[in-house]
Amino acid sequence: MEKIIEFAEDYGSMAERAWTKYGVRSVVHPHAGGYIEFEDEIKKLMQDIPHEIAGLCLDTGHLYYSKMDPVQWLRDCASRLDYIHFKDFNLDKYQQAMTECIRFFDACGKGVMCPIGQGIIDYKSINR
Repeated sequence: MEKIIEFAEDYGSMAERAWTKYGVRSVVHPHAGGYIEFEDEIKKLMQDIPHEIAGLCLDTGHLYYSKMDPVQWLRDCASRLDYIHFKDFNLDKYQQAMTECIRFFDACGKGVMCPIGQGIIDYKSINR
C-alpha cells in the first residue's frame, strides 16, 4: 500500500498541474498487470486524489481480470468516470491462463479478452 500512497502523491501533483496550468483533466486507468490494478488500490487512489482534478477510465475486461464486478464498479464510480474501455472476457481462457500462471499480456495473447458479445461481461446490465 505504501507504493500506492507514493503514486497517489506524485500523480495527484501532476494531475493538479495539468488542470490548473493547462485546463486538462487527467484520468487514471487501472490496468490488469499494472501498477494500479486491484480494488484496494483503486479505492485508495480515489480517496487520495480529488475527483475535481482527476477522473477514472475503467475497463470492463481489466476489472473482471482483477476479480471485480465491472457492472458494480461502473455504477459505484459513475460520478468519477470520464472514460470507459469496453472489453469482453472469455472465462474458459482466463481459467486456463490462471492455471498456467502466465502474465496478463500473455493471457491476452491466448484470448482472455474477446470480442464484445462473445464473453461473459453483462452488457445488458451495463446499458441500464
